[in-house]
Amino acid sequence: MAEEKVEEMTRQLKELEEKYRFLFENSGDMIFTVDKRGIITSFNREAEKTTGYDRQEVIGKPFVDILATEGTKQREMRRFRKRLGIQESKPYEAVMRTRSGERRYILANSLRLEDERGKVTGLACILKDVTVHKRAEQETKRAKYLLEKVVDNMADAIVMTDKKGLITFYNKGATEIFGHHPSDILGKPVLDFYVRKKDAKKVKQILLKSKVGKVSDFETQFLTRDGRKIFVNMSATLIRDEEGKVVGILGINRDITQSKMLERELKESEERYRTMVESAHDMVAIIGGDSRLKYVNKKAEELTAYSREELIGMDFRDLLDKGSRRLVLDRFRKKRRGERVPVRYEFEIVRKDEEKRRVESSSSNLMDANGSMNTIAYIRDITERKRYEEALKEKLDELEKWYKLTVDRELKMIELKNEIRALANELTELKQKILPGGEPKT
Repeated sequence: MAEEKVEEMTRQLKELEEKYRFLFENSGDMIFTVDKRGIITSFNREAEKTTGYDRQEVIGKPFVDILATEGTKQREMRRFRKRLGIQESKPYEAVMRTRSGERRYILANSLRLEDERGKVTGLACILKDVTVHKRAEQETKRAKYLLEKVVDNMADAIVMTDKKGLITFYNKGATEIFGHHPSDILGKPVLDFYVRKKDAKKVKQILLKSKVGKVSDFETQFLTRDGRKIFVNMSATLIRDEEGKVVGILGINRDITQSKMLERELKESEERYRTMVESAHDMVAIIGGDSRLKYVNKKAEELTAYSREELIGMDFRDLLDKGSRRLVLDRFRKKRRGERVPVRYEFEIVRKDEEKRRVESSSSNLMDANGSMNTIAYIRDITERKRYEEALKEKLDELEKWYKLTVDRELKMIELKNEIRALANELTELKQKILPGGEPKT
């Protein structure tokens, strides 16, 4: 009976050893055992694979010489001795060195080994390689740090709110733009800073209705700390948790106050110049490189008898009299080439009603926003002036003719008077030579 019991216990022990060995060899974690001196006594298959050491190389050697990194051997030995005296220990993170010198991050734990009398004989060390996880964690921290630095130093105002609309994040750019310090603004409703409260509701509605939960280029106005109203261009997106629930809104706001002011000034300037051009007494036309009219003012309708709709897109050459076409085109080509041409020159155009009008033109090159060269021409109707000049010339010619006739008559009278005076002088001299009584002197 006693022999059967011993055999049964022996069999169970053998089975237990086989199970232990199977688990030991096939575990996904590194497992090795050390004696009380820290000498390696066993080394499983995963430990060989991860460290690059063959078990025959490490058994019988101090574990710190095999696995500890430079400068940590003494610390690891202190930790080892401490754990020999602790029945239950907690996992800790450490760095392990492989055969190739690579550093691997591990999560380590240990179990005290005891003999049948309860005497501590060493430790069973279980190491889990967490290098990938640790590096991913470090990279995540690094990326988060860099992202926070980038976000905090962006010129745009980055503002985050929770689902109640309370401000939870406020970067330096927001401080620069709005003037509030984060400590004064965090936890306050973002709605308080909208000039138009309906804009805040509109942004939220757009975000919730959008499939991607985003809104871009939304213009609104915010109040600054000193009470100014500034224009901002806002882009916003919904913030969701792991389950996809909306937990807040991230807004990126760019101060466009200056550009809005410039835009307004430009618009006012354009309106002023447009009013001036439309009220001009001369025809103003912008002619493209294909000779077609791209713009004409109101005076052009009066001068050509065409409507503005008919003129836009018309070939400018179709307005020219045949006799003027060559002159005008030659001047236009030279002007575009940068050659010197007279500032003003005259030619004739043909109106829609076929009446010819004499005009005087000056022009300059104009580059548009697309880089195309256009010509802006100022055309003045001088028909009546030319008629007046011609009539005046005729009058001047007639006056000159009469003047010449009058001058010629005056000259002839002077000549006649001179002849009479000369004849009188001759008669006087003759009388002086004749004696009284008609007898000559002796």
